[in-house]
Amino acid sequence: MKRRHDAIKQVLAELARSCGYHVEVEPAFPAVLELSIDPVTGEYVQRAYRPRAHGDLLLMRGNTCQLIDVTVVRPTTLTLLQRGSATNGAHLRPLVAARHAERRKHQTYDAECARHQWRLVPFALESLGAKGTEATQLLQRMAAHSLDLSPQAFLLHATRRLSITLQSGNAGIAVQGTTDLLLQQFGGGAGHHEVDLPLTSSTLSPGRGPGRNHRRRAAVAEAAAAAVTRTALAEQFNSVVHADYHSARTGAVPRRVTVGSGAAA
Repeated sequence: MKRRHDAIKQVLAELARSCGYHVEVEPAFPAVLELSIDPVTGEYVQRAYRPRAHGDLLLMRGNTCQLIDVTVVRPTTLTLLQRGSATNGAHLRPLVAARHAERRKHQTYDAECARHQWRLVPFALESLGAKGTEATQLLQRMAAHSLDLSPQAFLLHATRRLSITLQSGNAGIAVQGTTDLLLQQFGGGAGHHEVDLPLTSSTLSPGRGPGRNHRRRAAVAEAAAAAVTRTALAEQFNSVVHADYHSARTGAVPRRVTVGSGAAA
């Protein structure tokens, strides 16, 4: 999810630069100097601090500063679906999830942005592709300053780039989630095997451990058992997830999935 978020942030920064904006990535709020009265001495005391919160992008043009915070929300969460009725739920009303995300961002950043005369613009995208109202308005303001494209052409270009980045990120999340679930289901602690040692005088004697040859044979047996388990696990995994799925999306050469020590390679 972080990779999806960062990819959208990078695309948005490139779009802004193409329209003549100066872009600062992950800007920190300026330090603040507060003046207060000491309740004991009654004297004025100065205190400086720097807010820990920060947005994703700071777009500067002329004397205006816009703090952009990117967020991707899923409109089909149980929380959103349960707020409405069967005939008027979030699944039937557009941009419900985006509006909730925008409201949360304003609650988090508005006070600090007002202190520095910045304008907060939540850039909310729904995972199914819809853009929030403020995100659409930001792209329209960018389009008015496009250097190489007409406003209409810029909006089309921006929508295409953001859509591809969003859906590629969704696919990555889906693949990773499916992989983790399958490994959890089929793995069962793969990579950790116990070897039953034969009851010999060396293993029964409390004062003497297994000999060198015995330890070597036990290690060979454990490695062989682990190899058999990895092979069976890889075959089960490949029978569920098509081996060409990832390669078809990225253009890579198809290869079989191999599994070892509880992780997919």
